[in-house]
Parts: sequence; structure tokens; C-alpha cells
Amino acid sequence: MVGKEQDYLEDLAVVTGATILKNDNMVDGIEQVKLEHFGSAAKVIISELKTQFIKGAGTDKEIDKHMEVIKARIEQEPSKHFKKIMRDRFTKLNQLQATIYVGGTTDVEQG
Repeated sequence: MVGKEQDYLEDLAVVTGATILKNDNMVDGIEQVKLEHFGSAAKVIISELKTQFIKGAGTDKEIDKHMEVIKARIEQEPSKHFKKIMRDRFTKLNQLQATIYVGGTTDVEQG
């Protein structure tokens, strides 16, 4: 996974306190994955077009650190289009709300 999708996944992980498992921090097999790796939120709202995570378990310190990284990337980005995308991410994190655009089409998928 690269690009925009990876960025949104990182935002979601920071907000929910989850750990993204990849080669540099991979656990030794599925048996080593713990509940803490998944993160949590007080409420998850699923609609046809988006999923919202409310009151994620991420710490203010980690969220602020992540926002500083995004802010630095905005300053370095030459493309106006990508700057806008990063500003939108920054704004959502600043409001402590992460929204991912994956919807559920059935009542069961929407919760």
C-alpha cells in the first residue's frame, strides 16, 4: 500500500491507537498479534459512503506528533492538489475525527 491510502491508514492508526504492522515492526506470526495492535474508538459510525471513528484511543502526544509530520510535508509539497489533500487530513486530525471513505451497502455492513 502506497500513497494516499497509506497516509489515511496512518491517520486512522494514530487516532485509534492502533499499530500498523509492516516489515520493520512485524510481530513473529499471527499468534503474536495482540488486541492492543488493533486500537479502539468509543463509537464507529458506518454509512454507505464513509466510516467515522469517534473518540479514538490515540494519545494527544502521538496525534500532535503526527500532525507536525503532516504540517512539514505540506510545506515541502510542490503540488497544490496534494497540499489540499494533506490540509484536509490535518484539519480532520485537528478536530480529532478520522473519516475513511469505505461504505457499507447493506444494513448489516452499516451496523
